[in-house]
Amino acid sequence: MTDLTTRLQSLRSMIMTALFAALAAALGFALVEIPNVELITFTVFMAGVLLGVRSGLLVGLIGEGLFSGLNPLGSGLAIPPLFLAQIISFALIGAVGGLIGKRLVRLPFWVIGLTGALLTLFYELLAALATVLVFGVGEQGLLAYLILGIPWSAIHLGLNFIVFAFLSRPVIRLIGSRAEVAR
Repeated sequence: MTDLTTRLQSLRSMIMTALFAALAAALGFALVEIPNVELITFTVFMAGVLLGVRSGLLVGLIGEGLFSGLNPLGSGLAIPPLFLAQIISFALIGAVGGLIGKRLVRLPFWVIGLTGALLTLFYELLAALATVLVFGVGEQGLLAYLILGIPWSAIHLGLNFIVFAFLSRPVIRLIGSRAEVAR
């Protein structure tokens, strides 16, 4: 009986991981036409919070891999270093969610929002570095790339601050107890 219980929990965990990865990619595709507006970061992070470090990491790898690789506006597979930076960033975002876990609900809303903004900034910096390395424009090119991207980054960071700050607790309340079964 214990072996069956363990197998069922493992199956539930795999199913929840697959569902979160599919949700991350689907939300990416749903918002692909709106520049710097995305829910992938939040979805991957919440997968980590609700399912643990390992599942969060896998959701980040698979969800972002699907979204970036199949992006109708341009596949990340065309620029392998950028694709690698994207999936590594999101794997780490999912793992961070797992490390924070359910303690998230005890944090002030602005700390949760700041966490989302910092994770978004991490992604943006790693993606910018990969892009600049591919095109070989050096330090001045990186600086120009970052300065010219400030308005778009501000939108991305600001929206993710708001999403993390105001949606984290309701999501945990809504699906947290159900996801706990998968852990």
